[in-house]
Amino acid sequence: MFDDVPPGVLQSWPPPSSNPQTKIPTVLAYEIVLAVLLNAVVALRFYSRLLCVTRKVHPDDWVVVPGYVGEHFLLRNSEVPH
Repeated sequence: MFDDVPPGVLQSWPPPSSNPQTKIPTVLAYEIVLAVLLNAVVALRFYSRLLCVTRKVHPDDWVVVPGYVGEHFLLRNSEVPH
């Protein structure tokens, strides 16, 4: 990976400061917070379109659905190392 980096440059880099395993709770917290926000935004978008603004769903609203489903698919299939 670092075969083309001169040895002097590699030695000037600081050593790794943390173990990736210790960041798992932080990453999970961010995922949960962002998933909750995503749910709220998508629900509010459809709520505002269906009940407040136009009383129907337009094609631009349906473009949101694949991203919404894809995000939940990625969260369910993400693996947390043990």
